[in-house]
Amino acid sequence: VAAAVNSEAASGDSTVAEANEANQQPPDLASLPINGFKSWVVEEAKLLNLTNNVPDVVVQRLKVQAQQLSVEQMSFLKQTMSDYNGAANDRIFSAYLLSLNKSDHSLQNLFDAANSPMPDFGPIVPHSEAELKHSQEMALRYMEIEELFARAKVDPAALEKLRLLAEQAKNQQVRDYAQKKLKSIKN
Repeated sequence: VAAAVNSEAASGDSTVAEANEANQQPPDLASLPINGFKSWVVEEAKLLNLTNNVPDVVVQRLKVQAQQLSVEQMSFLKQTMSDYNGAANDRIFSAYLLSLNKSDHSLQNLFDAANSPMPDFGPIVPHSEAELKHSQEMALRYMEIEELFARAKVDPAALEKLRLLAEQAKNQQVRDYAQKKLKSIKN
């Protein structure tokens, strides 16, 4: 499923110099106005395709930056992730960055993103565009469920959100996956 998401990812056209600069001088996200934040998300999403990034360095930087996210920025990330007409890299990066923020507000956004309505892509037949797009949508929701699952092991609020998804998610596949993750906590 993740491969299906990545296969649709838009190719990044950032240069190596831009990638290195982004890795060395991270902006203070809290000080960015929402338009600046939107631009930053698009640029960071482009960097997903660069092979010269040092993954550990990038992940550490993003973990720190994710803690700076404002409520408005988290809402923007949720909206971006849920925009099935948006660029794949922007959506993947938004889902990932949202999962890195450990605030209570991010919990609600994770829940909302995982429980967002599935678009109708038409009949899902093997090897069709509808099947690919459906798989991409599910992969994004599974990312958020995985984060809720990880938090649920130590956070009662996350456990409650996971339980709600398992019982009430709008999509049966989301409910099934949340139920599977919930059962593994209880065992």
